[in-house]
Amino acid sequence: MTAIAIPALRISSRETVHFYERAFGATVAFITPESGDEVHHAELTIGGSMFMCGTGQEDGMEQEPGGSAIYWVLQAGPEVDALYQMAIAAGATDERPPYDAEYGGRHFSVRDPDGNHWSFGTYRPAALG
Repeated sequence: MTAIAIPALRISSRETVHFYERAFGATVAFITPESGDEVHHAELTIGGSMFMCGTGQEDGMEQEPGGSAIYWVLQAGPEVDALYQMAIAAGATDERPPYDAEYGGRHFSVRDPDGNHWSFGTYRPAALG
């Protein structure tokens, strides 16, 4: 079987999409053209990976905003430190500043304005090869 996992986050408003652009350098690949603060569906990329998000219930996600977690693999330690500074400057809530883990890699963790947990680091899970 071939499968691709695409994380999906529940967000509270269109402003959260703009936060992802400022904090993590995300690029909007697609966003529904609703007016106001609602986002029925958005697709964003960071590097070569993507995630989806939205404010409504139309996509079957019954959760409230926040509470999700996502881990992003970066190439080098200096990227970790630079992205952490960018995220904090954009208003991310610090969960754990950059650190070197016992098991390898350099990491940090923050929360977005809706409470979703974001971790970035150089640890590459074995499943990725």
